[in-house]
Amino acid sequence: MSVRIEKVNSQMLQTLSIILQREMPSECGLVNINAVQTSSDITMAKVYYGVLGDETQTTMAQAWIEKHTKTVQHHLSQELRHMRRVPQLRFIYDEGSQHSIRVTQILDELKRQEEER
Repeated sequence: MSVRIEKVNSQMLQTLSIILQREMPSECGLVNINAVQTSSDITMAKVYYGVLGDETQTTMAQAWIEKHTKTVQHHLSQELRHMRRVPQLRFIYDEGSQHSIRVTQILDELKRQEEER
């Protein structure tokens, strides 16, 4: 991956995090952008995101993102005006954050059980 693409990915990750924090309703839980992978010609970007919240909040967040992708794309274009071309966004739900939360919960439960003995 070129240095230019890495910079674009980093800048998009930061900017998208701010946009989603600002635009997304709080009922959708806390959405975090885990990674951005931009194509070499900067026409497409895969945005991997996770949701910190229960299943209802996750479903609401996924629906909101699907419905408002074009709005988020527009806000991103406004924020990154210095770029000649802003990639088309494709949001992909990343279950990794949910798995790590569950593992932490299990470890906490095991630790609590061990302390009770």
